[in-house]
Amino acid sequence: MFSVITGQVIQECNQLEKQVSELYEETAELEHVVRELKNLSGMDNVIAGLMDCHAQMEFEDMVLKQMAQGLHKSIVNYMQCENRICDDAEQNVIIYERQEIGVNDFSSVTDILMGMETQ
Repeated sequence: MFSVITGQVIQECNQLEKQVSELYEETAELEHVVRELKNLSGMDNVIAGLMDCHAQMEFEDMVLKQMAQGLHKSIVNYMQCENRICDDAEQNVIIYERQEIGVNDFSSVTDILMGMETQ
């Protein structure tokens, strides 16, 4: 049977969002460094390298945001589905009335069948 421990998934989603926030701060700091280096001469190669790093960090930021968003939506959908199943199960309680059960006497049938075998 498939089941998800939602507490752990929510914790991982929060961890991903924390990583996105940290990566955003690092990207902003890198942008600040690049702006400062543009004021210095002879830093073109360094700036180009940092811009490559910046592009890679922005790509990773986008991927992490998408992962966090997908995980968050998965949690929400799973919990809604789980709640809907529980609600349906609780609403579909069927109470059956007690039925009287009779006892049949098949001794006469046995006598008839025994009579057929002897013929």
